[in-house]
Amino acid sequence: MYVLDKGGAQVLIYENASTIEGAVAPTRRLTGNGTGIASPNAFCFKLDTEQLSILNPTEIVTFEGFKTINGAPPPSGRVSGAATTFANLSFGVYNSAGDLILTDAGSDSILTYENFVTDQTNEVPTRIVRGSNTGLTEPKQFAFSGSTIYVADGTRIAVFDELSTLEGDPFPDRFFSGTSPATTTITGLLFP
Repeated sequence: MYVLDKGGAQVLIYENASTIEGAVAPTRRLTGNGTGIASPNAFCFKLDTEQLSILNPTEIVTFEGFKTINGAPPPSGRVSGAATTFANLSFGVYNSAGDLILTDAGSDSILTYENFVTDQTNEVPTRIVRGSNTGLTEPKQFAFSGSTIYVADGTRIAVFDELSTLEGDPFPDRFFSGTSPATTTITGLLFP
């Protein structure tokens, strides 16, 4: 099990998590000044290449060999710079094609990097969804059902069909929220 510790700016790795109880030291740990981990909001894995990408607010740091990583290695890649438009990255997922899809709560955006390259300065997203029509106010975690993306956004969930062509300032296909009791701050969602 991989645990992201924002306050400690570290990733804790526990093997055999199903048998752990009480205060236990991690089996391995990724931490230290040289790692570039700073107030991380989320992380994601690219399983086919064993890459771990950590989403700091305005930078992505990537490490190779997440199954054995330990200590304070330098990242194998960093992505940052004004062209990225990163303001406060909140969540990310690699899809099966190697694209990286991100939400940015600081710029109220959904960012897509096709065939994401993990070591680029000022890499421009392939597609950006942002603007007043989107209704996004602080997008957080998201989930997919086919090509539809469901985005946790404040008190509601924004739904956009056809992520593969989503770009610019589109209106969402729909919004929905909880009632009885009303939803107040939706930060995550998941399809089992």
